[in-house]
Amino acid sequence: MNIHKDIYKKEENNERYKLYKRFRYEFFNARNLFIVCGSYVLLFFGNRMYKTALEQNGDILNGILLICFGVVGLLYTLFYNISRTNLDFGLFMSIIQYIIYIPITVIGVLTVIVLLAFFVNTRPVYNINGR
Repeated sequence: MNIHKDIYKKEENNERYKLYKRFRYEFFNARNLFIVCGSYVLLFFGNRMYKTALEQNGDILNGILLICFGVVGLLYTLFYNISRTNLDFGLFMSIIQYIIYIPITVIGVLTVIVLLAFFVNTRPVYNINGR
C-alpha cells in the first residue's frame, strides 16, 4: 500500500520518486522534525546552564545531562536514517536534515514564546486587607 502516491509523481525522470522507490523512506517528516528540534533546544539550554553554572561555581551536572540528551536525540535520528537507507545516503541526508531544521527550530521556539506571552493572563494581585 503506497501512502504517498499523491506526493510523488510516478515519472521515471523524477529523482525524488526514484529515491522513494528505492528506499521507501521519508527523511523530512514530523517525527524527525520534533526529535531534531527538541534535541537542538536541549543542546542550547544545556550549554547555557553549563556556562552559567561554571560562572557561579554551581552544579554543572544539569547542563551536561541536557547536552547528553540532545546528543542522544541527534544520534538516534542519524542511526535511524542510516538503518532505513544505506550509510552514504543516510549520512548525507541526515546532515542536510540537521542544517535545514536549525532555522525551523529557531522560528518554532520564537513562535512558542510569542504565543505564550500572548495567551498568558497574568494580572497584578492587590492585597486590600494587608498591613
